[in-house]
Amino acid sequence: MSWTYISQLDEYDKEVTKDKSVSDRWTFNRYMYFKPDQYDKWSKGQSYTGVPYSAELIGNPNIPSAGTYLTGSLSSFYVNDIVSINNLTEEEHGDACSYAVVIIEYENKAGSSGSGSSSERVDYPWNKPVDDFSIVSQELQIPFTQGKKEGSNDVVPVATTAGQVLYGFTTSIYTQRLTWTYNCLPGDTYGITAPIVNNRDYTLFSVFTIATGTGLLLPPGYKRMWYYKNGSSNGTRYSQWSFEIIVNPLGWDLEILNAGTQAKFNNNLVDVCSWYVFDPTQQNAAPQKQYGSFNDMMSAKRAVDAHNKNITDKSQHQIWHGDYVQNPVPLTENGEVDTGAIANPANTFKLKYKKYDKGSWNLGTR
Repeated sequence: MSWTYISQLDEYDKEVTKDKSVSDRWTFNRYMYFKPDQYDKWSKGQSYTGVPYSAELIGNPNIPSAGTYLTGSLSSFYVNDIVSINNLTEEEHGDACSYAVVIIEYENKAGSSGSGSSSERVDYPWNKPVDDFSIVSQELQIPFTQGKKEGSNDVVPVATTAGQVLYGFTTSIYTQRLTWTYNCLPGDTYGITAPIVNNRDYTLFSVFTIATGTGLLLPPGYKRMWYYKNGSSNGTRYSQWSFEIIVNPLGWDLEILNAGTQAKFNNNLVDVCSWYVFDPTQQNAAPQKQYGSFNDMMSAKRAVDAHNKNITDKSQHQIWHGDYVQNPVPLTENGEVDTGAIANPANTFKLKYKKYDKGSWNLGTR
């Protein structure tokens, strides 16, 4: 027969009983209900001579073992004993089938008989504090598009001394990898399906603070474990979760310079061309580089050819030079060539992307 634990029916004594024989010892009972998949129908007042089928619940992994502590404000109370496992009649429970109720006694201090002891707390893996928390530095490659110049705290585009922006470089930064394992009873779950960036600060084990947006929690690993005390053949199932967080001090939003060899002209995405025209009659004026599509570039060339046909002195001919751009040029937010940013790379429009969603973390720590 199989049993289903109905956690919604859990009940606790409304009164905590004081033990007059032991100073500051208090106890109360918890009632856990289990539904069988099949049962012998019987009613209150009837004799029942068969073996109580609820006896099969002994050793059920949902029933906490002796020494298991509660959490939160009641963390000083632990399971002293499994008092009884009773069959319930239809009248007693009011359901079509006879449930079984497990009565558990909790205490905060061992009684005079020594039936419970707070020293049992460290015997169980799910009560022990985390003892393998580690922090290891590791290298991470990122695009090298911005940085601080020596002697300055201003973040500027990576460029030559002439102001030409350099693209395609990468650099390394050092991050921290935080790992630990956490044991708990099967009722607790920490599974996630995708990495999550923290949406608030977290301090782990009072030694390491992860600033908002810098930590990436990976989906934890999981192991199904069993604990056998003193060679007993009846084990208690528990869960082991393996946590890993990667801390990137720059955060997990990727920022890049908005530049490329393609741009929008008349709302069409095309390869960017650049050209200039040298006019010998304007020797004191440097030729201005122009940007546009291939058709724009060729129109400018045809205009130069038409101009030169009417001038017999070849020394006065205009000189045209143009080609596709080989290096990325800054683009506006709308995808057009940004001539202002070409003149001043510090004004290059920046793009921000995120690969991971932000959210709150559910961490197993003790």
